[in-house]
Amino acid sequence: MTFLALPMVMLGAVLAQGPHPQGVEHIVLDMNVEAVSLLGQKLYRTPAEGEALTSLEASLAEAEKNAAAKPDDPLTHVEHAKALGGMWRYHDAVQAYTKAVSLTPTDGELFARRANIFILIRQFDQAKIDFEQSTAIAPQVANGWIGLGIANYLRQKFEEAAKAFEKAGSLPMSGDERTVNGFWTNLTQRRLGKPGDPNAPMWDWMKDYVAGVDKFLAGDKAGALHAWHAMTDNLADWPILPHICAEADVAALEGSKKMKAVAF
Repeated sequence: MTFLALPMVMLGAVLAQGPHPQGVEHIVLDMNVEAVSLLGQKLYRTPAEGEALTSLEASLAEAEKNAAAKPDDPLTHVEHAKALGGMWRYHDAVQAYTKAVSLTPTDGELFARRANIFILIRQFDQAKIDFEQSTAIAPQVANGWIGLGIANYLRQKFEEAAKAFEKAGSLPMSGDERTVNGFWTNLTQRRLGKPGDPNAPMWDWMKDYVAGVDKFLAGDKAGALHAWHAMTDNLADWPILPHICAEADVAALEGSKKMKAVAF
């Protein structure tokens, strides 16, 4: 399993004052817990095992060495952040991206990359701020708008999401980006009660989540919750986007239990 939750969206975050950007949680009860779900579940670091884990650890050690040797080179901090992400150390990855952003605050991609990590740790409001910064710096880059749309979708702000996807659709995009934006545009329009596009693209890996959306929009709230709970109960998948989407919808319908699980 790869750690990236947002395919085609390599995105980042807003400049922070001090070592801990606003919204980043400091988990003190169990250092193997990386985050807490919106449903109050502890989310553990389980990136790999065996030879795969050994390789990830070696990559992280090399990245740490390079970042320490060249602290004024933003690329070393970006590589450090990627290596930390590979180990599911997402809060530390945010800090590494923060260092890179502080060195090159006019690089919209860095803000976008960090926003991507904020989504993984369920900091959707912070991700929104960071995607907005990314789009302000690079308004002609469609990926930033797609990321902003996804952040707003997860925030249940479907009107705002639709505007971001519409903006992305007006910009030059690769074929893959157009597919991604088409998927999210269709899904968001349906959440707004508007007719869906039967020819809109569908990703196989999002089908289980969309099946829940179909039930919800058909008035079967219990069926939707059953489908989404079946996804959120599989905590091995907590860093991937379908899981995060299902979690956000369950929390919106049943109430967030996030702060009841772990003290920060």
